[in-house]
Amino acid sequence: MIFTKDLVIVDIESSGSDPYTHVPIQIGAVLLDRETLEEKKSFTSHIHQDAHFPVEQWALKKIQIDYSAIAQAPTPQEVAERFVQMFGFDVTIAAWVVAFDVAFLSQLLKSVGYQWGREYDHHALDLFTLAWKYFLDQGWETVPESEEVFQYFGLPPRGFHDALQDCRMEAEVLRKIVEADTRGLTRR
Repeated sequence: MIFTKDLVIVDIESSGSDPYTHVPIQIGAVLLDRETLEEKKSFTSHIHQDAHFPVEQWALKKIQIDYSAIAQAPTPQEVAERFVQMFGFDVTIAAWVVAFDVAFLSQLLKSVGYQWGREYDHHALDLFTLAWKYFLDQGWETVPESEEVFQYFGLPPRGFHDALQDCRMEAEVLRKIVEADTRGLTRR
């Protein structure tokens, strides 16, 4: 499988699941070559938030929230500008759950005047959906959890989530699915 553009896998750790009431607190991204899927660049940053941002309980369990790192981090605007400078716009955005990560990425981009769907193609590759399809082709009858997917492909348990580490694990899952598809190891 060859993609038409290089892929930027984005992962955002946030204080909750609602981009209207919660805030992004860490971003990770890896740029993958469109033909080889090898990593070309990476980016990670905590994102500054005021001390009293809303946090859901599940986020506290999933993410090791370092309030001092968040307080000292670059502003959302600085992070968005660095992201755009590093990757540009002529890429395909991919994420484990596109609806979640793109909502928070869009929030960051909007803070510096960029609009999702104008600068970036509004089509994005949802890696979880791709993995789910792979598992359906293997005969699974249930929707796998992300940890099941990662461990199925031989990746280590995550523990606390880190945005850049998650991107790299997602990239490895993508590589393994593409390799299996290329070798004809998926059922049709």
